[in-house]
This record gives sequence, C-alpha cells and structure tokens, in this order.
Amino acid sequence: MTLAIRPEQVQVARNGQAVNVLWARVEEIEFIGPFYRLHLRLGQEAPMIAYMPPEHSSEAAISAGMAIPVQLPPWHLRVYPASS
Repeated sequence: MTLAIRPEQVQVARNGQAVNVLWARVEEIEFIGPFYRLHLRLGQEAPMIAYMPPEHSSEAAISAGMAIPVQLPPWHLRVYPASS
C-alpha cells in the first residue's frame, strides 16, 4: 500500500491540532520564494516533502535535524494498492 498526499496539503502542526499528526525529521529546507520546501523523513524509510508559507516560518523556527509534528488532513490522503 502507498499513502500519498500533495506537498501543499501537509501542514506543520500547531497547538491543538491532533488529527493525523506524525513526527518527521527535517533533512533540508529550501526557500523557493512563495514557500519553503521542507524535505522530511518519517521513520527510517519514508521521505516526504511539505511546503510551508513564509509567514509560518517565523513562528515555527524550523531547522535541519529537528523533529517536527506534521498534520496530514485525512480528506487530502490518497491510498494506492501495493504494486506487484
């Protein structure tokens, strides 16, 4: 099974967000202009990319190597069967 979500739908969790929150390690941060691209890793083998608006960067103070909570809104998740 593969679980998919678009990078712009992944959210850095804030206080009070408790639905579908996972911890991810920040591997790299890229400033793209209208957003930051966060290269994340869930566990040992699950890479993930998230986009974070610049206005959230000052309140989040995220840096490489940190573990951050990310929210995966259930209505944006897609499940695909395992490939054979």
